[in-house]
Amino acid sequence: MTFEQPPRLKHGDEFGGLLRAADDVAVTPERLADNAARYKTLIATGATTALWKLLVPFVLLLAVVPIAYRATRATTPPSITNASPEHVLTSEAPTMHARVTAPEEVVAAPAEEPPTPRAVAPAKPPAPVVAIPAPPAVPAPSELPEQIRIYEDARDAGQRADYTTGVRKIDDLLARFPSTPLRAEAELTRAEYLARANRVDDAARALEALIANSVHRSRHGELLRTLGDLYRRNGDCAHAIAAYDRALALPLRDRDRKEVTAGRARCTKQ
Repeated sequence: MTFEQPPRLKHGDEFGGLLRAADDVAVTPERLADNAARYKTLIATGATTALWKLLVPFVLLLAVVPIAYRATRATTPPSITNASPEHVLTSEAPTMHARVTAPEEVVAAPAEEPPTPRAVAPAKPPAPVVAIPAPPAVPAPSELPEQIRIYEDARDAGQRADYTTGVRKIDDLLARFPSTPLRAEAELTRAEYLARANRVDDAARALEALIANSVHRSRHGELLRTLGDLYRRNGDCAHAIAAYDRALALPLRDRDRKEVTAGRARCTKQ
């Protein structure tokens, strides 16, 4: 006996999957009824032990479980959300390999162009070293005022006829300031004061030193006249005439020439 299921139940969302699964495994109501009849026969023949009572539900369960399992698989689409990356790669590996190795799908990679050389900026020359000038040294206080003061004191002493003090002042000036710009004038004044003080030997040495110095070249004739007068006043006409003659051999002013001639004449008359 076969019961035809209404189409609306078989294709419905609520019982369709279960009914379609039953069709796949050929489990029909007739089969279920036949199994039930067999179980009743066994029970009637005396198999009423507790074991059979336990087996009956178990056998029924075994008959129903496949039907439910197939209905669940038929209505539930396969899920791959829990698939591991290894499975995906393994399953797709042949396809990927085929795509890579297929001759018609191999695409030649474009040849790499050589890198364009970058322009290198020329190295900048080092900045010139600018020498920073040292700050100007603070000039020492001028010593010229002190030199002038000493020389003026010597001149004042000579005007008072204190030639010894005058000579001492000049000697102090030349010793303290050997490079003084007053040196040439101070040496002339010193020789004059020695001659006026009648210090013949000291004056003669001072005058001879001045005559040998080219700084006083323009006054050599005058200095020789002074030296001749010094010798003549002290009665040494021989040295006086020698000094006069040396003076006359040099260019002299008219006044100095007349005085040299007069002094030499005096020594000649003696």
